[in-house]
Amino acid sequence: MDWNYRGRQRRGLIAAGRSFESNRYDWDPKRLYVGFAGNIRSTSSSAS
Repeated sequence: MDWNYRGRQRRGLIAAGRSFESNRYDWDPKRLYVGFAGNIRSTSSSAS
């Protein structure tokens, strides 16, 4: 099992508007990625 935690990441500038200044940024939220890897074995048997 693998896991990876990413904290908040700053993206691009938000265009200036009437209610805020021009030096504000858009942010991605925190994320936790979990991955699983494994092998599957397939066997066949024939009963005679």
